[in-house]
Amino acid sequence: MRKILGIIIAILVIILFLDRAVSDKGSLYTSVGGTLMGFLGAFLIYQIGIMIDEKQKQKLRKKNTKYIYQLYKMELEMNKNHINDLIAKKWIPFYKLKTITRDKLWGELADYSKDIELMKKLNHAYGEFELINNKIDLMITARMANIEKSQIYKSNELEKEKLQQLEGAIGLGENVLPVIDECLGILNKAIENYDL
Repeated sequence: MRKILGIIIAILVIILFLDRAVSDKGSLYTSVGGTLMGFLGAFLIYQIGIMIDEKQKQKLRKKNTKYIYQLYKMELEMNKNHINDLIAKKWIPFYKLKTITRDKLWGELADYSKDIELMKKLNHAYGEFELINNKIDLMITARMANIEKSQIYKSNELEKEKLQQLEGAIGLGENVLPVIDECLGILNKAIENYDL
């Protein structure tokens, strides 16, 4: 706004100077009027271009935010299913919980989403996923160490370690399931809002 006001004042000063310096006032006023009309037309076109560009940026931002939310939703649902399997079957899984979306898109989520509550809950859930993955790693390591031993040297300590880590992973899984459900609720609601 200050720029526009400065330009208008500069034009008025130039017009006053030219009014004193030029003897043919009719030609001066016609030239100045044409120049002002051209300036106003260009300014109007420029402003319309800025508005269109801003709307396109908002549309792209909305599309990207929805896409990021959908990726988080898919990963959370997959991890929820894995945790439910772990709890139901009480077995040592051959997989780890996925954290790819958080690892790759955490910064983008922070850029696109301003939902602090969602960020806190996702951070909590993914922190628990890391702990569960650590326990899965320990179970797999204990299982592999015991498999490598001959029948005579099988270790009860390794079996106890596997069971202890399994119980810990199940406990962590049971605790994180409500957080996952809360995250999914927030994400589903946000995705629906972006469909409107």
